[in-house]
Amino acid sequence: GRTLRRVSRRATASPATGSHHLHEEEQKALLMEAFTR
Repeated sequence: GRTLRRVSRRATASPATGSHHLHEEEQKALLMEAFTR
């Protein structure tokens, strides 16, 4: 079997970064981590 692990944003009071650019960078990093291991 495979071991599952969680890949997600850090817990914050806000549901979004508030910046489109930061959102794109965060999304890119999450996808890279999720699909490269």
